[in-house]
Amino acid sequence: MGCGSSKPPPEEPPPPPKPKKKPPKPSKVKVAREAAAAEEEAGTSANEPSEDATMKSVAKAILEATRDMGPWKPSDLTAGLYFLRKAHMRKAEEAVASGEHPYLKEKPIKDKALVKHMLYWSRVILATYSGSDEAVVEALGWSADDIVRSDWTSQKSRPAYFLALDHDKQKVVVGIRGTASAADAITDAAAALEPCLTGKAHRGIYTAASWFMNNILDDIYALLNDHDGYSVMTVGHSLGGGTAALLAILLKEEEFMDVESFVLAPACAVSLDLAEAAADYVTTVVHADDCVPRASTRALINLRQEVKDSPWKQEALAAAKETRAGKALAGAASRAGESSAGKSAARGGKAAGKAASRGTKAAGKAAGRLAGAVRPRGGPRPDDDDDDLEDDEVTNLFPPGKTPSGAQ
Repeated sequence: MGCGSSKPPPEEPPPPPKPKKKPPKPSKVKVAREAAAAEEEAGTSANEPSEDATMKSVAKAILEATRDMGPWKPSDLTAGLYFLRKAHMRKAEEAVASGEHPYLKEKPIKDKALVKHMLYWSRVILATYSGSDEAVVEALGWSADDIVRSDWTSQKSRPAYFLALDHDKQKVVVGIRGTASAADAITDAAAALEPCLTGKAHRGIYTAASWFMNNILDDIYALLNDHDGYSVMTVGHSLGGGTAALLAILLKEEEFMDVESFVLAPACAVSLDLAEAAADYVTTVVHADDCVPRASTRALINLRQEVKDSPWKQEALAAAKETRAGKALAGAASRAGESSAGKSAARGGKAAGKAASRGTKAAGKAAGRLAGAVRPRGGPRPDDDDDDLEDDEVTNLFPPGKTPSGAQ
């Protein structure tokens, strides 16, 4: 059989090239993620929210926390607060002159051990604002190895903090910083109540305390296992104080957990039942009429009612009549009725401007701007002698709606 040569079949022409498609535009989410990753890689804080994001989050939180208050005008509230404060100041001056002011009747703290305890841990709380491990070591005389972990950049719902060993006091210390950033402001503003153990807690603070429970509890147990005889101490001021106190309450629920807390002017954190249960191991120090430990949704509602019940509109008209512009304003207000008087007295401050301080005017403008965003549409230590500290003002946490005795 002969082999004949055969020609190969002709090659098929290549298919025509497909038209090139334009690359899809990256989504806004992807762009945001890549930008955040770039910031983090560059060493900048990707956790710190922008100013716009902060204001939106704060406005949303305030709106949620005050939903039951109904519509209210910040301009009226600001003017009312100014004249209500003047009335309170008059009462306080009269009480001081007559020797009847509650603070004049307070007994000094004579327990030297307690005073030393307060001064020592106040220094540690001050160190939470240091901003670096090195600054803490320098301020407190600790060694670098004593700082176990830290994060000096606040995140949303988690303040800056450090976890350290205090060998002199045999303590595992959790130091939590107070409000110092936009992220902290968001945590502060989340004031709605959240179920917590047998009571309720400030949502933002409860979320922050829960973060610590979920992220450093294993470290705390490891340190306690490695250091026999040590116990836990949580400390903080303002937002950090409320978080430290609530963290101690949550840690106390852990089996065999020996915990104590010392806090300065803590943000209002828990309901009365939780506060009373924690009085034996949480020591709270509040200076005079500091508003931070007393600020809560219930307190705002009560304050608003007090402003509403006070004769501030009549006082505003009286102040307005003392100015040239006020004479015309007062006449118009009288003709238009009480509601018009209230609006006029609170408007910008032309009439009552000489009576109001510059700070009050600025507060009014700030309140107005914020209103546009949020207006609704439709104990001492177990071994301390507490004979000199019976007042709730220095021994208990301040729960929402709870006003300490003697407060004005």
